[in-house]
Amino acid sequence: MRCSDNSSAQGCDFVVAVWGTEHLRVLFEAAIPTLLADGNLPAVASALPSRLIFFTTFAGERSITSQPLWHVLSQVLPVLVKVFSGADPATPAAHYAMWRAAVEDARTAGRYVFMMSPDVIWADGSLRHVGELIRSGKKAIYMVQPRLVLETALLELNGRFRDSGNGVMTIKPSQMSELALRHMHHYQAASLAGGHYLPAQPEQLLWAQPPGRLEVRSFGLDPRGFDPRHFQLDSHVFNFSAVSQPEALAFVTGPDKALAFSLCPFGQYASYHFYPKEARVLDVARWWLEWRYPPTQLVFSKPSWLSGPVPDAAGNGYPVSGRFAGKLLAADELIALALALRDHGLGRAAMYLALALETGRLHEAWRGVMPLVILAPIDAALPSLDSPEARKLLSRPDVLRGFVASHARLAGQGRQGWGNPSTRAGDEFQVRSHTVVPVSESPVNLGPELL
Repeated sequence: MRCSDNSSAQGCDFVVAVWGTEHLRVLFEAAIPTLLADGNLPAVASALPSRLIFFTTFAGERSITSQPLWHVLSQVLPVLVKVFSGADPATPAAHYAMWRAAVEDARTAGRYVFMMSPDVIWADGSLRHVGELIRSGKKAIYMVQPRLVLETALLELNGRFRDSGNGVMTIKPSQMSELALRHMHHYQAASLAGGHYLPAQPEQLLWAQPPGRLEVRSFGLDPRGFDPRHFQLDSHVFNFSAVSQPEALAFVTGPDKALAFSLCPFGQYASYHFYPKEARVLDVARWWLEWRYPPTQLVFSKPSWLSGPVPDAAGNGYPVSGRFAGKLLAADELIALALALRDHGLGRAAMYLALALETGRLHEAWRGVMPLVILAPIDAALPSLDSPEARKLLSRPDVLRGFVASHARLAGQGRQGWGNPSTRAGDEFQVRSHTVVPVSESPVNLGPELL
């Protein structure tokens, strides 16, 4: 449950849940060698009391402790191996159970917890930055980890970066960005904006811009690390309610700060992008609405860069994805609003709103300071969709948008309550009955930069 303790975490537990021959091979052939770079585990362990904890099976324990790099790890920070027998390792529930056990241990000890996948490689300096964010008081850390092709990336990692003496791999962020462009997984490439085979359930959308600049926004992003004393866990260990202050969340957005990629076998997830599909705003918004949870809207509003220059204080390098993001976030909210209207028996109002949204650009009529007050008439006050008046509206998208927009106004800042609304002509009138319908648990202010 949520804890009111605002003190800093007493250290950090870096947790890896791993078992199976292939995952253990990738862990010690690629992930651990990059974690042993000077700017990663050694740097964070020298600045913050840290532990590396492996959750695994009995067979996994024997494999981990027999690895040559096991002794190198043990000299850097305390390393624990916990054999977990509470769930069948062949099921996803095993991962959740192990992570939950790690979270509860960290909560009891007042420590931060940072989840690490066994197939992820890290640019040098990434964990140093993670330690800085933890010590600065950030309650959760978000960063994307797009996929690379395991087979080809591993060949280059072994041939180019492995130290022949100690087996450590030191990869500069710029070199990691180059790896991303050379070994991008087909599932990731299918998520490029403008492509024609968008995955059925895309994790991210990417935008490519010369010279070699790659920008990404995530639809659903679990925090890599968080302070478990400040969050309410639910059935899935990562689906927690966000802290009330967005500034307590850290979003790693630049490749110069922290950069990590997941190594994924070629061919995996191929069926996800087998059929033609494009990233259309309304299609993506409808799909996203089905499963998003707080604070995924806030996450999507934060672009990250995997390569190339990031925007500077002067505005150079402004995100090319901004307009799409603004439209998607607005569409997501408006669809949720239409569903809320329908659920409250205002079927015609919901339908008109949905049709106006379908024509596009409705959100521009409502640009401004949120929250937005929607005056939704009862069905008897609106023409049926098969009436001549409705057919005229539907044949003129601009008129339809104006008709729908006439039933909305922006609430004034600093006012107690909504007061009496007014018509577009400025005449005030009384609202005799109203219902407050929250449609978002983590609202995003759609300012001009997103619209």
